[in-house]
Amino acid sequence: MSTKYYDIMGVSKNATHDELKKAYRLLALKYHPDRNPNKEDAEKFKEITNVMEILSDPEKRRIYDTMGEEGLNGNGGNGFPNGFPFGNPFGNSNQNQNQNHIIETISLTLQQVFNGCTKQIQINKRVKCVGCNGEGGKNIEQNKCTGCNGKGIRVQMRQMGPFIQQMQTNCPDCNGSKYKFSQQDICKECDGKRISIKNIMINIDIKPGVSNQQKLIIQSQGHESTESPNLNGDLIFNINIEPHPIYTVNGIDLYMEKNITVLNALTGFYFKINTLDNKELVVNVDEIIKPGEFKGLIGQGMPSFENKNIRGKLFIKFNVIFPTSIDKDTVNKLNLLKSELNKNINQEINVLDIPNANTIASSNTNIIKLDNIKPTTKTGNKQHPEAPEAPEGVACNQQ
Repeated sequence: MSTKYYDIMGVSKNATHDELKKAYRLLALKYHPDRNPNKEDAEKFKEITNVMEILSDPEKRRIYDTMGEEGLNGNGGNGFPNGFPFGNPFGNSNQNQNQNHIIETISLTLQQVFNGCTKQIQINKRVKCVGCNGEGGKNIEQNKCTGCNGKGIRVQMRQMGPFIQQMQTNCPDCNGSKYKFSQQDICKECDGKRISIKNIMINIDIKPGVSNQQKLIIQSQGHESTESPNLNGDLIFNINIEPHPIYTVNGIDLYMEKNITVLNALTGFYFKINTLDNKELVVNVDEIIKPGEFKGLIGQGMPSFENKNIRGKLFIKFNVIFPTSIDKDTVNKLNLLKSELNKNINQEINVLDIPNANTIASSNTNIIKLDNIKPTTKTGNKQHPEAPEAPEGVACNQQ
């Protein structure tokens, strides 16, 4: 198979990704148009950039290594990619997920996300068989599959109307392994499969501030390829953050709820917060708090994943809990405070004073009591237009 692209980069066919990057940097400096304004160097710069784009993509590199430039273009003789003017309706191999990736989920508590941690993860990894070095047996030249000439794939051409489609499939004779070993030559350790399964325990350092569903990727540490180290898969960890009994997260901001009494809401209060780094904050509230009101503490949220020295905010939603009933003596005491409590109210409060018994007896007004009923939740969960709203995407738990 052609080594043209590797020759352009000045590396061997087995060059690692780091060796390719180093070669590209040197060539880019040499031929960059800003340093070399002539047309020939500009074309050379475009060429090495195009080659680097292909060789740095594991799937594109695999196709080039097995089928050359023709495989990359997918031309079936009519000048259209994949033999079709509007793309391949049967899919594109470049879009397929690398089958050598190892994907695992790491579950973290919110405390672990806040402080950072190290998680020990056990994985089962496909590695090249040590007994045959991933070849499947010995005397490999004599045991090449004749059905695919040792390529492991077959290319089929199909006529579809005026177009020709090119399809690449695993060779059915060797099942894509490239070889058909005799019983004398086949590797006894892997039975010709070229790989073995290795159980590995690894330690993963989790930085503070990682987000839910974030992916942590360790390149080239997934399943090993028997074709080339450049086709080794990645080790991918999906982060799952477990629910916390008090806090919820939105970006780098934390949210919680705090229940208070009517007296607290009117006269002020202190309360404690246990933080995610095991500290205790004492918060002083010296203002009137409305039901459902949010207050914030700057710098008490989550750390930023990019910079742990940057902290979000902690938002607290206050729920004013009213008593279910009060005795007459308490009502009388509260009435004595009526004039004081009604000061500084800038909205119209359209209520009547409690009438005495003589007034009720001499009037024609019917007095009725409220029934203890609640509205039925309708489809769409539409809120009352005057109901206080929490910030979008926030669901808080109570402390």
